[in-house]
Amino acid sequence: SVAYELFQALYLCFFRCYTIMSGRSKMKPKFSGFFGCGTPSRKSCNDEEAGAKTASTEKEKPSASADKCTETNHVISITLTALIIIAIIIGWTELFRMPKIINASAPQYIFSEERARVHLNQIAQRPHPFGSADNERVANYIISYADSLHGMYGSDVIEVQTQNITTDEYNDYEDFIDSRLTYEKAQIVNVAILVKGIDHADLNNESKQGSAILISCHYDGVPYGPAASDDGISCATMLEMASVLSSSPTKLKRDVLFVFTDAEEVGLLGSTMFFEGDDAHPWSLLPSVAINLDNSAVCGKEMFEKSNSRYGADAYFKYAAHPKAFSFSEWYDANIEEGWDDAVVYEKHGLHALRLGCWSNSWAYHSIDDDIEHVSKGALQHTGENVLAIVKGIASGTNFPDRMQQKEGITDEKGNSGLFYFTLIGGYVFSLPS
Repeated sequence: SVAYELFQALYLCFFRCYTIMSGRSKMKPKFSGFFGCGTPSRKSCNDEEAGAKTASTEKEKPSASADKCTETNHVISITLTALIIIAIIIGWTELFRMPKIINASAPQYIFSEERARVHLNQIAQRPHPFGSADNERVANYIISYADSLHGMYGSDVIEVQTQNITTDEYNDYEDFIDSRLTYEKAQIVNVAILVKGIDHADLNNESKQGSAILISCHYDGVPYGPAASDDGISCATMLEMASVLSSSPTKLKRDVLFVFTDAEEVGLLGSTMFFEGDDAHPWSLLPSVAINLDNSAVCGKEMFEKSNSRYGADAYFKYAAHPKAFSFSEWYDANIEEGWDDAVVYEKHGLHALRLGCWSNSWAYHSIDDDIEHVSKGALQHTGENVLAIVKGIASGTNFPDRMQQKEGITDEKGNSGLFYFTLIGGYVFSLPS
């Protein structure tokens, strides 16, 4: 009904503007009476004038009341049309406006896109599908940088661990022939960075399990392109965020666990093996909230795609520095095409999962054009500032949630937040129970 009313208002505004400018002020729009004088049940000014002409064979001058009514009508129409055009321009600008890029000379505890792009340049040099030599190169780069942070700040601040698992359970790439991938078994390497908070979680203390925040991305790509957006910019952003939190003079209350998963593109294998089976990583017990960064397009402005809980959605609306959200994405995921990323695994294990990613420019998704040149300026700054603000807000909040039991705490039968929401001009989010 809201969409219908907006369409009706737009139709009438532009119709009346057209008739005024073309001199056809006697034309009657389809939706009569909406902006006319009096209520919709009464005849419009034009109807009265036309009726008077039909009844009389003599040419009469329009009455003063009809002239006044028509003039008022025109003023209202022009004013509303101008306001709608201004709103569209402002909204369109706001939709694509990026935050100011912070340069590399900024203090380490401030997120810098310039520093993050150094990582992106290393990660997205070439295609790096799972099992390839270039994928191993990317994994070694992430491990090397994480180890350098550990060397700078020590074990009291940050710990780094890798998880190595050999598997033959993977989906091969269709129509892709590469001698590097002609193997029976593949080595999965997950990289985990734990930035410790004031209330550092002790795995031996059950009350502390489920008290951390997980931030996740995958570093493997597809064979068809350098995978700059899917998911190189997320890896680069997370490395910079790990540096920001490690160097910050003020510790967060809670631990933040950064996980760079392998083999996402061939069946979510890295995240699955991080949480499941005999080889599950012990740090998988730490988080109860997860923020998964994954992009299904060449990146511009990242947006909130969905959450499986009311808590996750509310956390984004409350804390995001540059919110961009529309609940249509949840409906699309539930009814048209289900999202398939590592968040599926986290939801399965009861985590309150927030999915963030880019949807614009999907024409280049999983293609040779998913390269650094197509990543919008400011995209990393936007994501970095957004996620850091959400993490800091959640970490300092007093209502940190426990893990959900399967299906428990989910407010919608399809695993959505149960909210209707959209972003307003000025960086606010309007939400209602759906």
